[in-house]
Amino acid sequence: MIVKKVFFFLVVICLSYVSYQHDLVIDENSASNDGFQNRIIGGVIPKMHKFPFVAYILITINDNWCTGSIIAPQYVLTARHCFSYAVNATHDMNMSIVRDYIIVEVGSQHKGRGQRFRVRSIHTPSINRKWFDITILKLDREIEIDNITTSAITLRKWNPRFREQLLTVGHGKHVVGTHIRKESSYVAGSLTVTAPNGGFCKANEYEFCAYGKGEGTYLGDSGGPVIKVIDNKYYQVGLIVSGYIYEDINKTTLSDFGKYLIIERFCPGIEAKTQRTAICAER
Repeated sequence: MIVKKVFFFLVVICLSYVSYQHDLVIDENSASNDGFQNRIIGGVIPKMHKFPFVAYILITINDNWCTGSIIAPQYVLTARHCFSYAVNATHDMNMSIVRDYIIVEVGSQHKGRGQRFRVRSIHTPSINRKWFDITILKLDREIEIDNITTSAITLRKWNPRFREQLLTVGHGKHVVGTHIRKESSYVAGSLTVTAPNGGFCKANEYEFCAYGKGEGTYLGDSGGPVIKVIDNKYYQVGLIVSGYIYEDINKTTLSDFGKYLIIERFCPGIEAKTQRTAICAER
């Protein structure tokens, strides 16, 4: 078994050395009809653009990338580490500097084909003056929401339940067995909620853990949404941040002990930073 701690923003590097930290109406019927397998590691590429709220985020300093979600016409939610450590893995960059090197693409499931936006400002919600791995990007202009190619996902208050199945979508590397592919499209899969201190994942009150054989998230998925499906409607309840990747004993499958932020803990800050254009739905 090999174990590596990883941030989920993309770094082009050999697996052996990998270390990474990972009411709008849309076509909600796709939430239950696609039969997603239990993983982005091993997940599926949707045949159509079924997640129009997913954003592809490119950091042009060194061509790293992350995933994000449209939460309001001018705001995208993602992970802070995608930018704070964009140049140096040990040096926390000033957000006002890295802002000029961020490109946000929306409107397509494929990298490089969406409408491009620059970032006007970066906001990090805090709780009791403590900072977490979550960031709101305010774009240079509003996204035209057509509920076909672009939409805003509804945030929802939620507490993790043991063994609950959740959906996730990311622009990261696609892992099938132990084979790693760089896809042009985002990849969809699911997560299984585990005990808060099970395996290699140690979660605090703002986080939850998810693990399953042959499932999880990977490089480039950081900042992507963790989704709960209720009455065939997608709600974002979590955020992809970090995890540990390991092989099974037969070296045929990669799995992930992932750590994810709970959106509910950050609702007041998100609503304030977006001038309440993004609202968390009640349970």
